[in-house]
Amino acid sequence: MAKLIIAFVMISGFVMNCFSAKAEGEFVRLGYPGWFRHVTGILEAGIGIAIFVPAIERPALILGAVVMLAAVLSLARFREWLHALPAFVVMGLCIAVALSYKLA
Repeated sequence: MAKLIIAFVMISGFVMNCFSAKAEGEFVRLGYPGWFRHVTGILEAGIGIAIFVPAIERPALILGAVVMLAAVLSLARFREWLHALPAFVVMGLCIAVALSYKLA
């Protein structure tokens, strides 16, 4: 179930970042170039898909946690705690699911 939630959030992040005019303004406001929203969106979509590929799901979950940590830190810089909360929750889910696998 957690993987489905993570995938949903990551893929919805892709849609929001790549197809929302508001997203570009948010990225610029946070100090990133406007085009960076496309990089972030594609990365989130890739992670959302990769977590269902057994050979790469653990690295994808770790990358997902790193991407969400970057979002949390970016928003924390501006003290937007409530806006950072969803990214923080997804980061926690990514970490929890990644740690639930036995080390090979």
